[in-house]
Amino acid sequence: MMFRHYRILFFLVAITIVVKQSHARNEDIDLSNADSLQTLLKKDKADTGKVSHLNLLSGEYNKIRSYDSAFYFGNMALKLAEQLNFQKGIADAYSKIGNSYESKECLSKALENYQASLKIYTDISDKYGIAYSYYNIGSVYWKQGNYSLALQNLATSLKLRQEIGDKKGIASANNI
Repeated sequence: MMFRHYRILFFLVAITIVVKQSHARNEDIDLSNADSLQTLLKKDKADTGKVSHLNLLSGEYNKIRSYDSAFYFGNMALKLAEQLNFQKGIADAYSKIGNSYESKECLSKALENYQASLKIYTDISDKYGIAYSYYNIGSVYWKQGNYSLALQNLATSLKLRQEIGDKKGIASANNI
């Protein structure tokens, strides 16, 4: 019975990764969000709001496959968050940097950053961040061919998302 569940989860993970990669290739490049965030950054003080905007900007650049810019803003967010001792901002920055590494297929660096984000999210009891980190870690293990660890992390992510009622995350995890 347990083997059957793993086969189903394995199949779902494979479908999700294929769909995710296909979507990324076909995504229209839209710079409007990045431009809006750039405008906000010019007005921001060096506070937690700026860290959040830097992290969002890193994510936007990653979506449009502008990885150098994604790394740049992710690292700026990390540096400022560390200066402010803003733990959530640090964890978010590690996650964004990990996303960029994963997109560039630098999987060991992605895993390193995702694990750093998981530790901080755990320390600050951010269940959403913990669930997101487990999902990202599972995705990297899957790409590395370590299906056992991938399934373990993805199942943990799904369980946490169910506990916190994260419907979007549950839907994403169910597309695995």
